Amino acid sequence: MVPIPGLDVVSDIGLMTRAIEQINVEFGLTPEQIARLKPEMRLVVYQMTVGLGGMMIGRIVTREVVAHMLQKTGFKVLARQAVKIVPLAGQLAAATIGFAAFRAVANRHIDACADVAAAALHRT
Repeated sequence: MVPIPGLDVVSDIGLMTRAIEQINVEFGLTPEQIARLKPEMRLVVYQMTVGLGGMMIGRIVTREVVAHMLQKTGFKVLARQAVKIVPLAGQLAAATIGFAAFRAVANRHIDACADVAAAALHRT
């Protein structure tokens, strides 16, 4: 059976959307949580977010935003689709590359959230 190209990317985007939302919740960086901060603290969070380029911090995370982040690892997505042509080895390589891309995006987001949270704590 030959896998359908692109189907796994759709599932990856769904999983990544939920993971990013949960990371934001854990760091207190959802739009609702930020809205409850004091105005000075909200300003610090938004300044840090803009400075870090944290496009998934303090915003509603949509599939489009996640897809954009995964596109930053574009060669991985292309390689993943290309290696699927080879049935067993291709599927193993595709899964490995998919995991690496997922992990890279999630780790970058965690680092950005940690930097924002640390800056906010430092200013209090």
